Amino acid sequence: MQEVVQQLSVKLYQQVQQDAQKAQGTQGAQGKKDDNVVDADYEEVKDDGSEKK
Repeated sequence: MQEVVQQLSVKLYQQVQQDAQKAQGTQGAQGKKDDNVVDADYEEVKDDGSEKK
């Protein structure tokens, strides 16, 4: 019984890996789009509620 479960698990794992590789291949074929997006670091500043009025 364990051998059957192991064989099924291996086949399932291989299928998932193949599907993932296919998905990566289609994403790579599309190329990068330039959507005027900037990747930047930021620092969150917490508002302490003491505003000058």
